[in-house]
Amino acid sequence: MSDKYEFLIDGGYFKYLIKNEFHNCRIDYSKFVNNIISRIDDAVLMRAKYYDCLPYCSKEITLEEQRRHEKSVSFFNALKRLDKFDVVLGKLECRGIDKTGKKIFVQKRVDVELAVDICREKNNLYGVVLLAGDSDFIPAIKAAKDLGKVIILLHGEQNCYHQELWDACDSRIKITQEIINNSLMEKNH
Repeated sequence: MSDKYEFLIDGGYFKYLIKNEFHNCRIDYSKFVNNIISRIDDAVLMRAKYYDCLPYCSKEITLEEQRRHEKSVSFFNALKRLDKFDVVLGKLECRGIDKTGKKIFVQKRVDVELAVDICREKNNLYGVVLLAGDSDFIPAIKAAKDLGKVIILLHGEQNCYHQELWDACDSRIKITQEIINNSLMEKNH
């Protein structure tokens, strides 16, 4: 009998990895998730979820803001069309302006939504594959482990995840160039 896993992706963290470690390549998320699940003994995908938020839009939306918004909506809609894939959106809020005049943006509700899903009790769920780097998820991981779930951390290079998060998980899979190469979007998309 196979073990059912949820695959939870912190979109902000994964975008950071793609940009900084893998040269902004275009990922086929279905291939990526299935590539990782196939590396786990007896694992089957129950559901994948991508957590993020739409870009900020001012009250008088600019053409650039509209372009970024439309691009994000298109991306999230494409993810929702994948088999066993959901998108969970928080909200991006402007929290003022820094000393250089640049707006300061903060994601709201994204990490809490992800943390709730880590530790939510679900029938027949064996474990969670967590693609994240933030130590804020540790209490949710502990709660999930108390429920008997196995937590597998999916991560980038050592300098881009919190060591306590790494320690809190049952096992880990590093995202390598090979994994990315096997998960690339085909050229005609």
